[in-house]
Amino acid sequence: TERVLWEEEYVKAMAWLKETDSETDAFLNSSARWRAVEEHDDMDDQEAQAVPSLKRERLMAKEKQKEVIVQQLLTLERKMAEFDQGQFTKTVDSFQDLDNTSSVELPSHLESRQDACEQFFEDLMKRMAFARNVVEQRLNVMDFLYQTDMVMEDALALQLDLSDAGLKARPGDNDREMTARVQSMHERIVQLVTATAGRIPYPVPGLEMDKGPNAAANEEISLVITRKRNDLISTSEHLDERLLAFRNVLQLHRKAKEHLDDAARLCDWADERVKMIRRAKVNVQQDVALTAEDLQRLERDRDSVLSKLKNGKENEVVDLLTRIQLLLETSKQLE
Repeated sequence: TERVLWEEEYVKAMAWLKETDSETDAFLNSSARWRAVEEHDDMDDQEAQAVPSLKRERLMAKEKQKEVIVQQLLTLERKMAEFDQGQFTKTVDSFQDLDNTSSVELPSHLESRQDACEQFFEDLMKRMAFARNVVEQRLNVMDFLYQTDMVMEDALALQLDLSDAGLKARPGDNDREMTARVQSMHERIVQLVTATAGRIPYPVPGLEMDKGPNAAANEEISLVITRKRNDLISTSEHLDERLLAFRNVLQLHRKAKEHLDDAARLCDWADERVKMIRRAKVNVQQDVALTAEDLQRLERDRDSVLSKLKNGKENEVVDLLTRIQLLLETSKQLE
């Protein structure tokens, strides 16, 4: 009879719904959701990051994990679609045939059972849509954390390069290359902190049973993302500090070169005046018969040298010594 046919289809539908609901529940509470413990596992692999081959293996393992999770989701969704077009449709049609062929109104408990079956399927579809959002969250979190690790690794290398450049700096060096590299790193960090982090969804479940676990998971993920964003911002600030320190070193080298050039110029001037005096002394010794005009010329040369020493060169020497002392004190502060 129609009642027996419907009962058979109903039993099959309910068995499938319970089984698939259990699978969906297990999926949601296991691989679909990203957990903070995975970050700790990544931290345990930090030593492996230094070895290129192990680093590649870790990346490949993460990509494989993504593929497996996505495949699990697609399998569940495909089962849902097949059930909707197959067993579920049979059950609904069978109940409709039972209702149409019945000469009396169907008992309420039969309608309640059918309604419960249809509601069960509707709720399961909501959970499946929620599961897709959870997987999307996982994939975006994994992408954000992977890119963050890469940026942090590159930023550390850049900080070391800045320190090394400061130690090897020469007077003629400039900061153009390092400034460009730091600016590029800033752009990568800004992209991560804003766009990449902003793409991470925080799903809202359609069923009450999922709200508690979902809220706890969203909070856990939000805390991790916030901490990582703060780490990235702090790293960006440290790069600025290292770049500023490098620029200060270059400035000291430029000042040191200026002081050396000034010192060399003063030495040349003094050497020239000493040579003039020696030449005058030789002339006096070789030519005893000096005229009054010769004596006046020698006196004028002497007065000119004394005047320059009192009015300019002496001050230049004092100023140069002061600047050199300041340079030495500044250099000590940078050590």
